[in-house]
Amino acid sequence: MKNTALLTALAAMLVSCSIVTATDSSNGRFEIPAEATKKSEKLPRFDAIETGGVLYVKYVKADRYSIELASLDNGEIEKTEYRVENGTLTVQRMQNDITWTKHNNPEQVYVTITAPSLSAIRNGGVVRFFFDDITSDSFILENSGASGIIGKSLKASSTINIENSGVSKMALDKLQADKVSIDNSGSSSIAVSSISAASSISVDNSGASKSSFSDLKATSAAIKSSGSSNLNITGIGVSHIAAKASGASKIALEGKAQDADYDSSGSSKVDASNLECNIANVESSGASSVKAYATNNAYVDSSRSSKVSIEGGANVVNK
Repeated sequence: MKNTALLTALAAMLVSCSIVTATDSSNGRFEIPAEATKKSEKLPRFDAIETGGVLYVKYVKADRYSIELASLDNGEIEKTEYRVENGTLTVQRMQNDITWTKHNNPEQVYVTITAPSLSAIRNGGVVRFFFDDITSDSFILENSGASGIIGKSLKASSTINIENSGVSKMALDKLQADKVSIDNSGSSSIAVSSISAASSISVDNSGASKSSFSDLKATSAAIKSSGSSNLNITGIGVSHIAAKASGASKIALEGKAQDADYDSSGSSKVDASNLECNIANVESSGASSVKAYATNNAYVDSSRSSKVSIEGGANVVNK
């Protein structure tokens, strides 16, 4: 129920922050109107998708390469261009002769894409991209501009690399790979309900971005937050975690780790009072603060103006 609520909240955010259209009543779902005109075509082989303009796009895993366009206005279908080049399917809705305002909106165009597998999605413009299940050796997921991505399951045997930038928003149910890398920047937002990384996960949160993760399992985790960004992680289960906060950023951590390294500077805040670990190493400078929970030893190196508090009954050693 908690994971479902998280995705529902992010889906609502996608709707509220995207462009308003005359047929925009899907509430964060990919729903083609029953009376829509459709155009479909078989495509040559591709393993990557790149989008732009203003579109609703959904990827469906199937044993064929195809595209289907649907809209209440056939003219808008004709303004949507697509091509396969060097293994990438590019889909873009042309806007040269359109003034996109609240009172002058063309009908939405819905694009359904099928392929057996993918290795990359690069989503841009103000496109809303949906997918249910993607399995790959390695995968690149990029979201930029004012776009949005809602996905259920993304699995890779090797690596998953995610870049979320601009004012884009991303809501994912499940990530699973050997290594996971997430870069969230600008004023973007990302939420993931479950992350499983056999080896490691790294997160870089910057600008005014927001990241929210739950049920994070990995051997090691490296977390960075800068600018005025916010990063919240619950359900942590790792051997080692390193969290570094700078600027006016905030990091909140909850779960369990064998040992943890915390580094805060500027006016940043790290709240790991709900992250139980055996050994904690803390460095704090400037007007920053760190709250940690350790049961064995806590090694603290802090400046006079910074604040460090240790819970859990650990032996505190001031450097």
